[in-house]
Amino acid sequence: MLLACIVEQPEEVYLIGHDLFSNTDKFNNIYKDTKNYVGSLDPATPPDNWITQLKWCFNDFGVGVDKEPIQFYHVNPLQKEILDWNLLVNIHSITLDEMWKRLNR
Repeated sequence: MLLACIVEQPEEVYLIGHDLFSNTDKFNNIYKDTKNYVGSLDPATPPDNWITQLKWCFNDFGVGVDKEPIQFYHVNPLQKEILDWNLLVNIHSITLDEMWKRLNR
């Protein structure tokens, strides 16, 4: 995401596949049970580091001296509130349906 923001300089970024939380108590990743990833029976990975790293990126591209801040849309089917992001003005949590409506406008 960081590289895409630097190179492409988009107005909007849609975060797809960044569920961050598991909807079970088990590891929830498309690559589970493959080389270099834990198995599907392992416990869920705490999302704290990802939440912090993404927040740094939102902050880095949230204030522009000569351009508008990038608006980030966390496409989150679980609709889990991320308290660390509540005070940020350029990150928005939306559903998959809301994303399609925005992209088809």
